[in-house]
Amino acid sequence: LFTIHETAINSVVGLKRKQAEGQFDLFSDLEDSGSDDSSMGDAMVNVPDVEEWDKKTKLNFEREMLGLYVSDHPLSGMQSVLASLRDMSIAQLVNRADTMPDGQQVTVAGLITNVDRRVSKKGNPWAIVTIEDLETSIQCMFFGKVYEAAAPELAIDTVVQIRGQVEKRDETVSMRATEFTVPTLEAQDERPLIITLPPVALDRPHVMQLGQILSNHPGPCEVKLALMDDKGNAKVLTFGDRFRVKRDTSLFAEIKILFGPSALPLA
Repeated sequence: LFTIHETAINSVVGLKRKQAEGQFDLFSDLEDSGSDDSSMGDAMVNVPDVEEWDKKTKLNFEREMLGLYVSDHPLSGMQSVLASLRDMSIAQLVNRADTMPDGQQVTVAGLITNVDRRVSKKGNPWAIVTIEDLETSIQCMFFGKVYEAAAPELAIDTVVQIRGQVEKRDETVSMRATEFTVPTLEAQDERPLIITLPPVALDRPHVMQLGQILSNHPGPCEVKLALMDDKGNAKVLTFGDRFRVKRDTSLFAEIKILFGPSALPLA
C-alpha cells in the first residue's frame, strides 16, 4: 500500500472530477457496462510484489504516522537489559514522584524518541529529550556542560542511560539530566529455547516449578515446549511473552535438574 498509494489516489482524482462535472464517455460506458470493474474506470492499479519491511523500518513509520508503536516495540525483549541499567522504570518514577523530594537523583534507561534542541536568551544551547521505555515516557532537560557532552549522541532511536534530578511542575514529572551514557549493549543469543519432554513429565508440580524458573530468568528468547510421544512425534507449544528468557548456564542447569539433561538437547 505504501508503494502504490500515491498512484492509486492520483488515478482516482481525475475520474471523480469528471463524474462530479457530469462528463462521461458513452461508448466507454457501454463497453464497460458488463464488467465488474466498470465503476473503477481507469483507476485500476497494479500492486507490485515487494518485500515486507523489516521491524525497524515498520516501527519507524508507525511512530511517524501514528505517534505510537502498534505492531511491536523497539525495546521488546530488552526488559532485563533495561532493568540492569536503571533504578526504576519510568512509570515507577512518575507514580512515585509525589513521595520524592524535588531534586532527588534517579537513573532511568530507555529509547530516545524525540530531541528538541533550543537556544536560551543568553545564546546557550540546551535540549528537551524524550525518553521512552516499554511502559511510558518522560522528558529530560539537558543544560550547560551536560548538554555539551551529550549533544553528539542525542539521536532518535538511541538506547540511553540517564541520571538526573526529578522535577515536578504543574502535575508534570520531568528530569534535569546530570549524567548521560550510551551503554554498550552486548549481542544476546535470541534463539528460541526448546525444552523437550514426554507428556507424562508435565504434572502440576513440575509445571509450577518450570514457570517459576522461567520467570527468574527474564530476557528476549521465546520458549517452546516440544512434547514427544513414543513414536518420536512432537507437539510443539509456545509459551507467552511473559515467559521469555535469557539463555544462560544457570537457566539450563535449573531446567536439567528439574527434568534431566535430555530436556535441553539443543541448548
